[in-house]
Amino acid sequence: MGQVLIIQNRINGKPANTIYYHRSAYTESSIAELDTFANSLSHKYHNRFDAFLSTLTDKGRGLLEKFDNGSLANEESVDLFNLMCYSVISGISPSRKESLDYISQFMFDTDRENVNRNFGMLAITEKDQNDHLFWSEGTIIVDWAFDEKGYPDFERTVFDFSDLFDTCNADEYNEWRIETLYDLALKPIKLLRKNPYPTSNIPLSAIKRLQEDLANKPHIWKRNDNEIVTFIE
Repeated sequence: MGQVLIIQNRINGKPANTIYYHRSAYTESSIAELDTFANSLSHKYHNRFDAFLSTLTDKGRGLLEKFDNGSLANEESVDLFNLMCYSVISGISPSRKESLDYISQFMFDTDRENVNRNFGMLAITEKDQNDHLFWSEGTIIVDWAFDEKGYPDFERTVFDFSDLFDTCNADEYNEWRIETLYDLALKPIKLLRKNPYPTSNIPLSAIKRLQEDLANKPHIWKRNDNEIVTFIE
């Protein structure tokens, strides 16, 4: 069975695209997917090799030329972002015709044989994004910021992965403790750590530290005495 993760990428508060991962909506693996995607995206902005350039249509090359000379309009910046996202994941599902029509304005390689739901599938149009979100079992929201030259700015880009945790109230948690015969991993609520790490408004630049914290700090904690939070594992 899958556990569908959706990364929703936003620019200026508006959804630009979504990326579907079929088996990654677990607390720690979701952050690993985001880390891989974000670093690949940044690398693509900074390193545009011939193999990539050969896949671009005239309109796609035009976007890069405007990017390099600093003359992209706001809407064209979103187009370039979507183009770059497409270039670092497996592709777009053949069922997402609207998104394929959109990306075909900028790239020739829209008939990829290696499109794989486990390695990221892009949706760009509102309809296709909504279809992705319908299947989501955990969504990370990324609000992208860019530096003065138009490159992704990891210090100012922030994400929210609050959806990648399960929650229960105090009564449900105490019932859980009884059902497990007071498993030592299920501490009394008064002994649970409170908010050991942030789940929203996290800079992309802090993602490595977050991964370390997720690996080493409690997987069961509390926001308050009536909201208990657990990892999805």
